[in-house]
Order: sequence, then C-alpha cells, then structure tokens
Amino acid sequence: AAGVLGADAAAKAPPDGYTIFIGQASNLAINPHLMAKLPYDPLRDFTSVTQIGYSTGVLLVTPSLGVKTLKELIAVANERPGKVLYGSAGAGSGVHFSTERFRMAAGIKVTTIPGSGGSSAITNLVGGHVDFGGGHPSEVLPHIKAGRLRALGVSSAKRAALMPDVPAIAETLKGYDTGTWHGVLAPAARKRSLVV
Repeated sequence: AAGVLGADAAAKAPPDGYTIFIGQASNLAINPHLMAKLPYDPLRDFTSVTQIGYSTGVLLVTPSLGVKTLKELIAVANERPGKVLYGSAGAGSGVHFSTERFRMAAGIKVTTIPGSGGSSAITNLVGGHVDFGGGHPSEVLPHIKAGRLRALGVSSAKRAALMPDVPAIAETLKGYDTGTWHGVLAPAARKRSLVV
C-alpha cells in the first residue's frame, strides 16, 4: 500500500516515545499528491527526528526479454507500445514513481502491473509475469548474481557504490535522478482540549 498502512499506524500511536516510524518519500511526499484521501497528514501527524539515509533504485529486466541496455529496452517498448509490462510495488511507491519518471523521460508507452509491495513486485519480475521493474540493490543483488534478473541502470544521478558496473540511467537519459530518502519520525504530540 505504498507505506500507507505503516504510516497510518504510526500516526495513530500515542506520542509517548515508544513508537518510531521509518518514513520515506513515497508515504510522506508522493502519496499526498497521488491519493485523494490519506488516513494521516504527513505534516501534522509526525514529528521529524532525523534523516537516516538516501537510497537509489535499480531498473531491472527479465533475461527472457533479451535486452542488455536501456537503449534496447526503449527500442523494444517503442516496437510494442503498451505491450511491455512493468511491475511496481504499488501506486505511489518509490519504484512506481521512479519507473513512471523513466517512462516519461524515455517517451515510451508501457503498461503498469501494480504489486502489493516490494516483495511481490520482485516475485512478479523473477517469475516472468512482467518484463521490467525496479527494486533496491540490496534486495535484488542475489537475483542479479544468480542470473534471474539483469540490471540496466541505477536511478541516482551517478553510479551506485554497491553496483559500480551498472550505469546510471542518467548516462542514457540526461537529468534522470529519482533516489529516495528515509527518515525517522515519531507520532506528533496533539493538543488536548480542556473540558471546563
């Protein structure tokens, strides 16, 4: 649910120091613009503690698609408009946002197959139910090393230290950069009304 369930649970928790929440761009910055009504308000319901990281995504294809570069993926998508399928972790997820940005920058027409989270998106990709998708390097490296997936590019502006041999998508599509931030938040203290 693109982080909505966890964010909602954290927002409704008592602000007593026992609940912390690891938020990210998808559930705090992207979802408010994609979803008509969220069960939480990212600005009102949380107290920011600190940023803990920034991560890049990696664009992946199934080896059966037969492409080895971003240019080849774009060519296949142009040859088969709307027939190339990409999997995401769900509407509003970082992978969804990053892949939509790739689609627009490449000028291609592809069909989205939303999953029910990052694990289902990777399972759909490894299983060949979709042609391409994305994930975080740490969760897909075993599949890349085993030959079940092929990495075509990382979503940050520069190559990632974890995958130095994989080009940045920006090397093909100038200006492309869709990494995501992660931060620690806590439920916000709410004003209590006094009954007189």
